Amino acid sequence: AYMFFKKFKEAENEYNDLLRIEEELWGLNSDNYITSLNNLAYCYGLWGDHKKCREISLKCVELDPTHKNYENILSCSIALNDIKMVEKYLPLTYNASLNYLKSQFMFLSAEQREEIIERGMSVGFSNLSLAAFAYPDNDICAEYAYNSALVYKGLLLSTQNDIELAVESSNNPAL
Repeated sequence: AYMFFKKFKEAENEYNDLLRIEEELWGLNSDNYITSLNNLAYCYGLWGDHKKCREISLKCVELDPTHKNYENILSCSIALNDIKMVEKYLPLTYNASLNYLKSQFMFLSAEQREEIIERGMSVGFSNLSLAAFAYPDNDICAEYAYNSALVYKGLLLSTQNDIELAVESSNNPAL
């Protein structure tokens, strides 16, 4: 709650206390510790310290390579005008967001998915669009922004690799 009331120092202190406890109880590689560390990174991003946010977010991925929360890294890289990191984390963010959407919301209608996305359940897709605005002449940013817009509308729920594999495995010469 501190972070939403702009009590930054208090929030930082609370998260650091929590991280010490979780490290002692579960260790650095536990889901609890990494989630709390990621939340602290998110706070730094909210507070405008994008360098610290990205640094901590990268540590989360380092501690657990299966940690798929790349949104902090992408949004901070955009804010820091680091195009190399933006290009690296665009596909990772897109795929993680798409997989999450597919796994959690496939049973919902396109309208219901759009409503969930509007409430902020898929921050990664909005970051992809933000990258296109930040780098309008970058083809990679444009491609992922376009695909994320299709996902918003429920029109694209497969990656290019999924499509290619489906065509290949069909053994249909017409495809």
